[in-house]
Amino acid sequence: MSVLEIRAERQLVGFKLEHFVLGTTVFAACALATTSKSPLLLSFFWLPNALMLGLIVRFPVMAQPQGWVLAAWGYVLGSYLGELWLPKVLLLTLANMGGVAVGWLYLRGRASQVVNMRSPVGVFHVLVGVGMASVVGAALGAWMVQYLMERSWQRTAVMWFGAEMMHMMLIVPLLLNFPQPHGLRRLFRIAEQPWVTSVLPLATLVILLGIAFSIGGPGAQLLVLPGLILCALSYRVFTVSLLCCLIGAWHVSQLVWTGFDFSYQNAAAAMSMRLGLAMLSVTMLTVACARNHWRDAMAQLEHLSTHDHLTGMLNRAAFVENAQRALARLAHARMPVALLMLDLDWFKRVNDTYGHAAGDAVLKAVSTAVVQALRPHELLGRMGGEEFALLLQDTDRQEACATAERLCAAVRALALKQEDGCMLYPTISIGVVALDRTPGNYPLGNLLKLADMALYAAKDNGRNGYSLSAA
Repeated sequence: MSVLEIRAERQLVGFKLEHFVLGTTVFAACALATTSKSPLLLSFFWLPNALMLGLIVRFPVMAQPQGWVLAAWGYVLGSYLGELWLPKVLLLTLANMGGVAVGWLYLRGRASQVVNMRSPVGVFHVLVGVGMASVVGAALGAWMVQYLMERSWQRTAVMWFGAEMMHMMLIVPLLLNFPQPHGLRRLFRIAEQPWVTSVLPLATLVILLGIAFSIGGPGAQLLVLPGLILCALSYRVFTVSLLCCLIGAWHVSQLVWTGFDFSYQNAAAAMSMRLGLAMLSVTMLTVACARNHWRDAMAQLEHLSTHDHLTGMLNRAAFVENAQRALARLAHARMPVALLMLDLDWFKRVNDTYGHAAGDAVLKAVSTAVVQALRPHELLGRMGGEEFALLLQDTDRQEACATAERLCAAVRALALKQEDGCMLYPTISIGVVALDRTPGNYPLGNLLKLADMALYAAKDNGRNGYSLSAA
């Protein structure tokens, strides 16, 4: 057995921190649910299944056999604290884990769509996976309860299914969309809008919650809909799922406070309430994902309209627009500016000799080399063909020449192998114009013309270098 095989076997057999996190989470949730349940109900808040499903889909390492083993122990030990009847604990654990397993088998193959979901399709898959888990768990659990406690299979299945759907649709999306630590502080920010503006949807929701609390009644759940829709149109998917979870917990707490009957005798009404909260979460998540999908499509469309498809640089129109705005800022601050015109040497020969595909490959390689040699904020655009323009803000003549030399060296270092085995060594020529202070209302066309004249001088001087304009 090789060393790699031994390491792989040890990794499979050994337990990881993630497995203990899963087992501990399930144990704590089971212990809390069974020790605080009503004597007439299996459990009032049963969160272990939703927590486990969300965790093993979001973190696949938890779904290894070791994670399932520790989760099973968590179910058994946590449930036994409140039940003290081992056969019942074991059978109900099988029902709970059976439902979770079915939901996991469906969602794990669609992890790319449901984890950090950006499209309503992800919400649909979560709903299907949660529905499958709830149906299987309810069927198994109802049979177990009928066998152990001689209760009606139909009523138990209805109660179990409604509770699972509510808990999973409020908890699973929350875990699947949980952001990285650096993204937590931006939960309620919309793009670049200030905090005062982006907090308005949340404030609206809080006001509607207060109105619903003061009015009460069966329609209180619907009074917060305008606020939730506004939040779904404004915030990230995780924030919306968090708000749905909090609203759901608030509504259930209100029903408990007002004495709502959650017993088997009122199974239909309890399931209706729980399914209503589940569908509320589905609706708000769909709105949030649709908004994100639209924003992604608009961003992609805007990028395509302003960037060159081959090199990824700004196209001519976008470069001119951005450069004119930059010149206005520089003129106002009386700062220096430099403009460089870059042109590939003997590019027509490459197209004629090796074909346009090879020419495109050269353009991509040269563009990448140029971008990597520049600072991230530099304004670079493709003006057409093999010609590029670079605007250097707050840059004097000496620094502009140093940049031109650095770009020439970066391209000079390229070696591109062709299909016939031949090597291409591209070079560029650069025309540089630099002004010690940007004059007011100075046309960009004048800079381009001066840089273009300097470029011709660089070509006349033998190419593969730069020439500084005398202006």
